[in-house]
Amino acid sequence: NPEWAAALILDPGRTVLLDKTRFFQISDRRRILRHEIGHIVLDRTLPRARLPHWFHEGFAQVFAAEWEEADQFLLGRVAWFGRGIPNSSSTCPTNACPSAL
Repeated sequence: NPEWAAALILDPGRTVLLDKTRFFQISDRRRILRHEIGHIVLDRTLPRARLPHWFHEGFAQVFAAEWEEADQFLLGRVAWFGRGIPNSSSTCPTNACPSAL
């Protein structure tokens, strides 16, 4: 698994793999579990869908309530006006980087 990952989906819709060393070092373990469960929910709800990676990650972040209200407002503004998210640390969502979107 990637060196930054505490958990990841091993078998879509079925299995979450936890790196116990990293996982137990994180204070908000519930958020990580909710994020991974979000992936499972999406995989089980749309089992044959070929969804892009960015959609899967975005859904899991929303499912885990990783984005603050200001982050959601920024994303809504981007969707409404059809412009990209400015790439600066002052507008980077709390737990997501705009370059990943």
